[in-house]
Amino acid sequence: MVIQYFRVNLLLQLLIYLLLSYVIVAHRFDPVMVMASVAGIVLYIPFTVFLYKRAQEVISGGPNGEATGALYGYLQETRRALLRFYRFKKLSDVILVPLSCTIGTYLTFALFIPGGIRGSIYLALTVFVLTLISCYVTIGTENREKFRKPLQQLKELTDEFSEMGSIY
Repeated sequence: MVIQYFRVNLLLQLLIYLLLSYVIVAHRFDPVMVMASVAGIVLYIPFTVFLYKRAQEVISGGPNGEATGALYGYLQETRRALLRFYRFKKLSDVILVPLSCTIGTYLTFALFIPGGIRGSIYLALTVFVLTLISCYVTIGTENREKFRKPLQQLKELTDEFSEMGSIY
């Protein structure tokens, strides 16, 4: 599931980089458009690097040798790595989503709506809020299905192994 999430997010980020790069080239004489696009790119670069590192940690995670059995240790280490990845994801969602929605709304209105944001401030705020809400609803569903349920299942498995170990 982490590999799938990583692939989809990497593709999304590459599309964002391409879109923002296009805006920079197409509007190179408009300093505000260039600055907004550069801000978007700068915003995503650290996230891309950290996403790769955290995904690699989960994908290559294995037993750390401190548990009594190999399978038990593998499950513990996998759960810890997935939990670290999920915590990173939640933090990045809190930071990236509002900033991305802000940049996206600004660029959309600046590029496609006559008068830009100043000419349609209430419409821009409505688009921003609706985008933010839809992103968080989608992210909440994704987190529940792809992270919270698997984490709970791993916890139940490790708890079951602990109970079995205490019997013997």
